[in-house]
Amino acid sequence: RSGLVRGHVRPDQAPEQGELCGFVESHARAELDRLGFEGERRFALDGPLVVSVMTRPLVQILVNILRNACEAAVIGRRKRVIVGVAQRGAAAEVTVEDRGPGFSPEILARLGEPFQTTKGERGGMGLGLYVSAMLAKQMGAELRVQTLEGGGARAIVAIPIEEGTIEA
Repeated sequence: RSGLVRGHVRPDQAPEQGELCGFVESHARAELDRLGFEGERRFALDGPLVVSVMTRPLVQILVNILRNACEAAVIGRRKRVIVGVAQRGAAAEVTVEDRGPGFSPEILARLGEPFQTTKGERGGMGLGLYVSAMLAKQMGAELRVQTLEGGGARAIVAIPIEEGTIEA
């Protein structure tokens, strides 16, 4: 587990084939419960979508981005978190959106660097997105963060779909 905290995928971890929508939904529901999130929860799952993915790193990424979304949603005007899974071209995208304050352009440009935090006095070391970006890269995926028009943020984990692994 300590390797995941540092953003390291163990050499013995291999991708596993599984249905991504159900996997993401069950882990997201459990994490939102664990975090005590009392706002609105929405799931936009375009599945079933069977892909090959490293499950432990993906769970850690979900934990990190859901924590950020819940913390942002609480200070936003609408306490809502939306978790999505959809196929976009040659990638399966896992998204987590909140309706918090979003990011300033200066912060957005530096997110994913270590010790960059928007939480200020509320705590947080600024390592969650950094670790998540490292884990995504090591599992062949990409983590992107966007500010949404009208407020809020979206974290996207784009997981490449290998030819022949897509099942309807």
